[in-house]
Amino acid sequence: MIFIRTKTRLASAYRHWMARRAIQRSIKNVQMGTPCEVIELLIDSNVHSHTITHETGWVVTGESRFGSAVRGTGYAARIPVYPKGSKSETYEDVCYLAAIAQLAKVERAKLWTSHHLILERDPHPRARYADVGWFDFNLFGRNELPSIDGDPYDKILSVPFSPQAWTAPALKDVLQQSQDELYLALLKVMGPTNSQDAWHIRTAEVHGLYSFLTMDKKLLNIVHSQRDRPVMKNLKTKVMSPKMLGKELGLKPIELRHFDHESSSWFVRSDLDWGGERRPTRRHPK
Repeated sequence: MIFIRTKTRLASAYRHWMARRAIQRSIKNVQMGTPCEVIELLIDSNVHSHTITHETGWVVTGESRFGSAVRGTGYAARIPVYPKGSKSETYEDVCYLAAIAQLAKVERAKLWTSHHLILERDPHPRARYADVGWFDFNLFGRNELPSIDGDPYDKILSVPFSPQAWTAPALKDVLQQSQDELYLALLKVMGPTNSQDAWHIRTAEVHGLYSFLTMDKKLLNIVHSQRDRPVMKNLKTKVMSPKMLGKELGLKPIELRHFDHESSSWFVRSDLDWGGERRPTRRHPK
């Protein structure tokens, strides 16, 4: 018994050491490079939904008799969203996103949200963009990112198109009233159906951010197809996916298995996954 416990502790310590080593290697090129300013990024809403890489699930262990009653038994455990060896584009993006999150932890990157992005997420269930389970793991941690242009729930705001907080259903109506020149120029190129994305790009540009980080393939395709238009060519802010940014900075992607036991205080079932390479819509038994 003592041998088994010692072996388990040694295996756990080795696994933790390997995870730390992989994470450190992922950002080594940036840390050892020429000293530069902190890279500031505006994070799109769709990125938030992919920062949760492990979710809490109920693992069924069968049935047991309790007196005259037969009850189902099981236990809660942390379960990875993606299977081992995944080759999907989304998984590749999230592996680079993990490296970007680590870059922020060593203060070589600053991650921002915005007034508009917060309101954009507000009508949706909290679980869509945040970790809500006891044993979930979120690459960005459990706190909301700071807003680059003020929190909509604060009384004092610095939002260019309105001196007051606007409710989520009124966002598009507010944007229709905006006379911001850059926003209107972007809207003309991107089309009226992309009004909110145009405003996010405008926000990142006005505040001098390095990139608007998104995992919206449609948006990335639009920006790429319109790259020769004057308004796009004059942008200093880059619209990029985590993979695009990671390759530009020289980051190495971090396999998500290295986070299986990160800050874990309970059971981890790294041999399971939620199936379909997507987060569960409900936390059904495994």
